[in-house]
Amino acid sequence: ISFGGNVPLAPMTDMTSPYSVLWYRRTKDGVQLMETVTGNGQTKRLNADAFKDVKVGETLEDVFCVIQVTENGSDTWQTAITGYTLTVTKADLSDATITIENADTLVYSGETITPEVKVAYNGKELTEGTDYTISGETSGTDAGEYTLRIEAMGSNYTGEKDKVWKIAPHKLSGPGDRHQYHKGV
Repeated sequence: ISFGGNVPLAPMTDMTSPYSVLWYRRTKDGVQLMETVTGNGQTKRLNADAFKDVKVGETLEDVFCVIQVTENGSDTWQTAITGYTLTVTKADLSDATITIENADTLVYSGETITPEVKVAYNGKELTEGTDYTISGETSGTDAGEYTLRIEAMGSNYTGEKDKVWKIAPHKLSGPGDRHQYHKGV
């Protein structure tokens, strides 16, 4: 889930002291923490439980944030900012992390080689066939670079992202490997 609407989630670049921005929403049961952004905006912790009852496209109107700043190592001040609305949007997989799990073992062998692809968004591992599909060069035989593409599917994600992966050439170990090495270049 990603936030849209009139919410300033960008890092506060003029802030020199450590800070946190805590996003809350009011519910019929009280106040619920939705997300915490700390430091320079790079550390984000999304409270997934806060979104169990929220659907993509829904607007949350009673949202506020609390900014906490620590100065001189110990003095903390905070202020609440109210009046925000959030529109829950599909998360964009162009921001996903794509990892080739077996990258170190992809070496020319004369056989078809397939990378083991893992996709994560905001630290959560996604499921192929539910959250995304893989297309493009999903296997290869010769040494070289290949490009695959993940494309979002389902109701929670949008977008696509390419990932380049490589098959390394086979290293010669003796005169009998010459033909195999040539084909793997």
